[in-house]
Amino acid sequence: MLRPHYLSLGALLYICLAPTSAEAIVIRHDRPDARYVDLAKDFRALGDVVEAGSTLVAPRWLLTAAHVAKEITPYTSFVSIAGKSYAIDRVILHPDHNKDRAQGRRDLALLRLASEVRGVEPIPLYRGEDETGQIVTFFGRGQTGNGLTGPAGEDGKLRGATNKLERVTAENVFFQFDQPDTATELEGISGPGDSGGPALIKVNGKWAIAGVSSANIGMGAGPCRYDTTEVYARVSTAAPWIDQTIKTSPPSTFAWQVSAPFQEWPKTRPGEVAAALISAYNSGNSDTFEAFSQTFRDAQALKRATPEQRSKGYADLFKRIGKVKTLEYVQGPTGNLLVLLENEKRQLYQLSMFFFDQENKRFDGYWIGEAKARAKAPGPRGG
Repeated sequence: MLRPHYLSLGALLYICLAPTSAEAIVIRHDRPDARYVDLAKDFRALGDVVEAGSTLVAPRWLLTAAHVAKEITPYTSFVSIAGKSYAIDRVILHPDHNKDRAQGRRDLALLRLASEVRGVEPIPLYRGEDETGQIVTFFGRGQTGNGLTGPAGEDGKLRGATNKLERVTAENVFFQFDQPDTATELEGISGPGDSGGPALIKVNGKWAIAGVSSANIGMGAGPCRYDTTEVYARVSTAAPWIDQTIKTSPPSTFAWQVSAPFQEWPKTRPGEVAAALISAYNSGNSDTFEAFSQTFRDAQALKRATPEQRSKGYADLFKRIGKVKTLEYVQGPTGNLLVLLENEKRQLYQLSMFFFDQENKRFDGYWIGEAKARAKAPGPRGG
């Protein structure tokens, strides 16, 4: 089974019904965690975006996964690099990305910043054809844990890990999370929330980006455990598109239709779900929220967790955020909605809803994460 990491985060959120700030890399169970933290201490080119990753590849450009880029909205069109926030003004998906699925043939996208990043050196592209057998080092702020537990929580720390690339295709590179007896010294695998982050190869003593974190395959024992396989979108074969995009700065790939200040929900399935979800959430009652889940969520989604797990997740989320009100929403190309919320402390959050189908009939689950007010200047809404 193949699951994009960003949606792995989503799948865990559907179980926990609580947002995560994507904190970092699943590691060997027999190595000190401090060594993985130390490996990442000098890596500054990681961009934190929509609770996932990206990499600075030019002063105004970040490379990330397409399925991450598709979650960038007027409320989340910003990235943090080396502790500083930058506005994103264009989102450009690779033309071979399959827009009907979260995981396309080329899970790559470029993000253009409104201003140049200074004081951080961009990472060059890996342009060789010899990735197989090479050791990669990768970084991320996704959920951490070890090969026995799988993703088990978060702590806000950036981690790095290593692995050996086992095979490549035109679009992807692959490595496996090996058991300790055959693993690299600091073997690891990307965790939920690490999507879009880089896999790097040393070239003449300097890093070059060879892959972009995309998905995890083989989750019989659970995601991101020993013996699962990691998929990274291959950079070398996409280098001509990356070069041309940076040179020409084409318009954004997709547009969001922005609503006026909220008055009523649209008469659509996403509007119906959003209204019921927020009403149930604001009840502060786990039984009420479970009734919403049973009524609106697809049977396939309900199998991922027990009612008790969903109840705990909802209670934790409500305790942390509290009641919310709807400020406005934006509508995507398929009619799905992203909703800007404000809690009683005047903190802003984005509600994202996920459906199994493009017709938005089969409701999968939702995600709530921190947001900013929509910028007045043009953002990633058509260029």
